[in-house]
Amino acid sequence: MKVYKIRCKETGLFSTGGVYPRFTSRGKAWTGMGALKNHINQFKGRESNWRYDNCEVIEMVLVETELNKYDPKDLLNMGREAEKRRKEESARKYEEWREREERARLKELKEKYEVQD
Repeated sequence: MKVYKIRCKETGLFSTGGVYPRFTSRGKAWTGMGALKNHINQFKGRESNWRYDNCEVIEMVLVETELNKYDPKDLLNMGREAEKRRKEESARKYEEWREREERARLKELKEKYEVQD
């Protein structure tokens, strides 16, 4: 899935959108170019609110990876302790997934850049 973000070239931070955008490490992701253009067009006649002089639009691709599965009924009745356990389990699975991805990338880079004798 493609998304678009506005990044400040100087700081690397992303716009939060809105009429008075701020810049944060996460920012806002627009899911279509049309929505992004609508955001930009709101500044016509409001140049005093313009914050994007030193910025660029970044097109990103989000890769969806299944991490966990939940029964919707379980979420309805989930108490605080169960919610805490669910979050911990989700964080653990995410870290395992991230490590697998890093190891796969490291293997690719080693194969690509190892000097052959």
